[in-house]
Amino acid sequence: MKVKEGEWPSTRAAFYFASNVCKISVNGVIIVIISYIYGLKGVISLKTAQDIKLTSSSAKPLMLVMTILCIMFVVLVEQQSRMIDRLANDLAELREENVQLSDVINKYQTEIENMIIEVDANKYSREELEIELKHEVGMYLINKVIEIEGPYSNMPTDPGGETKWGVSSVKNNGWVPATREEAIDFYYNQFWIGAEIYKVNNVRLAFALMDSMVLFGPTRVKSLVAKLTKSNSYVEAIDKLADYTGKDADDFISKLQDELKKIIQTLTKQNSELKTFANGWNRRVDSY
Repeated sequence: MKVKEGEWPSTRAAFYFASNVCKISVNGVIIVIISYIYGLKGVISLKTAQDIKLTSSSAKPLMLVMTILCIMFVVLVEQQSRMIDRLANDLAELREENVQLSDVINKYQTEIENMIIEVDANKYSREELEIELKHEVGMYLINKVIEIEGPYSNMPTDPGGETKWGVSSVKNNGWVPATREEAIDFYYNQFWIGAEIYKVNNVRLAFALMDSMVLFGPTRVKSLVAKLTKSNSYVEAIDKLADYTGKDADDFISKLQDELKKIIQTLTKQNSELKTFANGWNRRVDSY
């Protein structure tokens, strides 16, 4: 391309495009510089230096581009300076807000602590809450046993005779509960409180003790518990079981299941008619 005196069309067009498309930013400066370099293609592509005749009029576009670039750089620096000032002000405001927020948090924390003190003074004590919770656990386990037993049974081969909600007439001098509520009271007094199962903190272990006592009788199971815990009495054994959790509770339940299955084998050998119940008893023991 040959450039005529007084003309620089490629630079003029490139600069016009960059100045109208780009905002004043670092990217804008870069684009303008690239555009200016692109405009120099007209000069670089000349075959000889003799084709260029720079005059004062042909140098004006170059001076104009350089002047505009300088102005844009100054504006850019000014904008960056203003941005830094604005960020500094925002940071100061945030620090002030954080201090105010900390004051609010401390205030409400004090109020909450006062409310807790009032609640502790007016509501149940820790011991009362534990008793209430234990009661609810006991009721849950009792209802679970009753659901397994069913409302009524009177099979001729059942050594327990007539039973209502799992309460045997044979083992209770002919008495059976008239209602489900009476059965619940019976279990609560005889097993949950009477056998001190309420002391056991592991729910699974507590259920295994209660259900096995209903199934095989409290006397037989109490002897097993004392034996498995190597205790001199059931009272001593239940105090030990009170602290069993996790693996200790699991290991004890596994040993109890083994002993109960031995009892089932013994009972069926002594009375062949009980073989009818053997599978059901074993499944029930396995569910602990």
